[in-house]
Amino acid sequence: MIFINKGIKLFFYKKKLILLNIIKYINLNKFYLNFYIYSLLIKNISKGKGFQGVIKRWGFSTKDKSHGCSLSYRTMGSTGQCQDPGRVFKGKKMPGRMGGKHFSIYSKIFLRQNNYFYIRKILPGIKNDFLKVKVL
Repeated sequence: MIFINKGIKLFFYKKKLILLNIIKYINLNKFYLNFYIYSLLIKNISKGKGFQGVIKRWGFSTKDKSHGCSLSYRTMGSTGQCQDPGRVFKGKKMPGRMGGKHFSIYSKIFLRQNNYFYIRKILPGIKNDFLKVKVL
């Protein structure tokens, strides 16, 4: 089944904020709309952000902007130890490409109106993007 991500809608219910993601069924075959759909497996690609540093990519904290540190306060600092291991360990959090990865999400349907489905989870990716959905 093919859906389109239509974005996020905010609701207030009993003084609580509820975020619902809206997806629209666009396939020409209306066969699935005759049945009650309980849960979905949604596959999508997250929004790519290009090459990013460690502060944005991994949430590292910055260094002090004073005491002689003028240009390098957004760097990651030390990457490894001295001569004893003599290398950088695998899996070290470093700068690199961020986003653009495949995600699969299971979600239950919160509300349904005709071709529109409201789900409780926030989907990765951009607005008006195609989603691959499998009915469970």
